[in-house]
Amino acid sequence: MARAFSELARSVASTEAAPLPTLPELYDNAADRVCRRCALISTCWGRDALTTHDAFNETATALQSKGHVVPQDFPPYFASRCVNLAPLCGAINDGWSEFLRARAARRREEESKKLMHEQYHSMCEVLSGVAAREQNAESDAALAARVRRVVRAYTPHAASTVYLDRGRMVIEVSVAGEEPPLVDPDAFLQSLSLSLGRSFGAPEEIRTGQGQTMRLRERERFAVNICSAVRKKHADDVCGDSSLRFCTDDGRAVIMLSDGMGTGAHAGEAASNALALIERFVRSGCSLTDSARAVVPALAARFASIGFVTLDLLEIDLFSGEAHLLKYGAAPSFAVRHGKVQRYCSVALPAGVGEPPEPAMLRLGDGDTLVLLSDGVCDGTDCEPAEALCATRDLSPQALASALLELNGSSKNSDDMSVLVVSISALSIA
Repeated sequence: MARAFSELARSVASTEAAPLPTLPELYDNAADRVCRRCALISTCWGRDALTTHDAFNETATALQSKGHVVPQDFPPYFASRCVNLAPLCGAINDGWSEFLRARAARRREEESKKLMHEQYHSMCEVLSGVAAREQNAESDAALAARVRRVVRAYTPHAASTVYLDRGRMVIEVSVAGEEPPLVDPDAFLQSLSLSLGRSFGAPEEIRTGQGQTMRLRERERFAVNICSAVRKKHADDVCGDSSLRFCTDDGRAVIMLSDGMGTGAHAGEAASNALALIERFVRSGCSLTDSARAVVPALAARFASIGFVTLDLLEIDLFSGEAHLLKYGAAPSFAVRHGKVQRYCSVALPAGVGEPPEPAMLRLGDGDTLVLLSDGVCDGTDCEPAEALCATRDLSPQALASALLELNGSSKNSDDMSVLVVSISALSIA
């Protein structure tokens, strides 16, 4: 977790803000607004272009000291021939006001970034100290007592140890001497799974200094299969959507879909960077909800350079089937069970805009399906066609993903399109 905070601090500190306009650019914009339709444009910006530039430059001191210019600030040789001097002053003053606002916003942004960098850096140091003192294993007395009863039923003189390693239950059954800890491991596994309501992998046999130990590690009760279909915007080289899926060591499946502002490479980079930051927190042990809330302030600080992103975040506990769905401005999602469809819509704005959303809680089981979409497929204004497809029970997950992509009926789509179909299946007990 400390490493994730350190990465966030570096991300905030390395953000490059868009450059502020220069004074020559400000004058050029004002002249473009006022002079391009003037009858004297060929004179002022053709034959006398050098003296026109000099006249503009002579107003710089007045503009910077007073914050505005008036016709009297121009030299007489220019003021006497310009027929649009008042509108020109107005355009210059408008540009200067925009510059002042942008500069003030830049200063506020820099102060905010500095504060966030300091906060993340401090949290990194605190968490590093906590991690050094934290124990990797924890025990549960009630579960240990239940395990002992099962162990004694098979091997009365065996000792048992129970602890949690990164969220997984680990059971060690030990005996002194050369005899095996369990005469019938398969029957023991079956009894243990029924008693605890948990599933375990194949036992590991370990020789110790005192005798023999058999170690059993809890395994997930569910597995996920993810099918995807992606189509970039017509004529773009790169898709502006990004997805990421992985399983953690503590038995969570994490599926994320992000849509960057606009389309193409810039949007895709913003979306993938957001997911990569969240991934670091999740892999360090944070929940997906907490990870998103830690990262979103960093995304907000980078709006000026990367734009906003939407986030569709799904976390599934593969031991229990409990799932959390978190939506930051994302397109509707659909949960399907036995052909019945439940729609989940975003009630929050994109990441960093407004208050963070609360996750939707789901209890998933064998055969359930979750469908995540980008707004190029379904923006929430007409969900019925997508819902009808999701309810079709004779489509395979990949066929469903492809069919959802074809809803618009044209390959010349005006937005990036992404579909993720997440299928849940139960693993056998024991």
